[in-house]
Amino acid sequence: MEKQYSIIFWGKPQDNEGFDSVVESYIRLFESIDTGFDIITDLMIKSKGKYITKQCANFPNIVLSGVNKENNRKFPELGYRVDFKLLICGKSSYGSILLGGTATKITNTFRLQLPCGIDLYDNLIREELINLFNNISHNYNWFWGALIDNETSKKYKVLYNNNEPSTVYLMNYFDDSIVNGIKNRITDDLKRKYGIIIDNNIVLFDLSSFNEEGIEEINRTFLNHSIG
Repeated sequence: MEKQYSIIFWGKPQDNEGFDSVVESYIRLFESIDTGFDIITDLMIKSKGKYITKQCANFPNIVLSGVNKENNRKFPELGYRVDFKLLICGKSSYGSILLGGTATKITNTFRLQLPCGIDLYDNLIREELINLFNNISHNYNWFWGALIDNETSKKYKVLYNNNEPSTVYLMNYFDDSIVNGIKNRITDDLKRKYGIIIDNNIVLFDLSSFNEEGIEEINRTFLNHSIG
């Protein structure tokens, strides 16, 4: 079975985030995607059941129409969802963003499913996905993000629990409370063994080290727990 990859980011409720701020966050995130990548093109945003170009988008109205509602009752405290699609390596990729949630248990999210069979061993593809991941990480107050794959994520009932991720992935974004602890446990030997690159709050691992045995050791070292 081919691996299926997705990019996901999670953010905590923003108590002081008004509607105008939510719209501005959406604009920043879409600008961070639409920045002249070679393999990522044709960003389209869903509005009234169809996809339109970013240049045609009336962001306040699109965001407002994405409010959570039931039986004509609106629940802005649960956030505003906007769906989008783009082409990655010429193949359609679909995503959604939920921002503006203020309820205690709500999680603001960014999700993008990558095309099935995308080749992460291709240097151009990998570098552009790293750049995309980096852009998204800088444009909202996230506490966790990852390039997840179906083989690794299916081993867990939840992706994030007890205030830390269930596992690490090829690309990871951690807030300061987690990444600072990780930095303190990394040795030069571990960096060489797993091809670890740390850039502020982003932690990357070499693709060749990401087998089951490698992930188990990485989890014990960085997250102080094992798979399962």
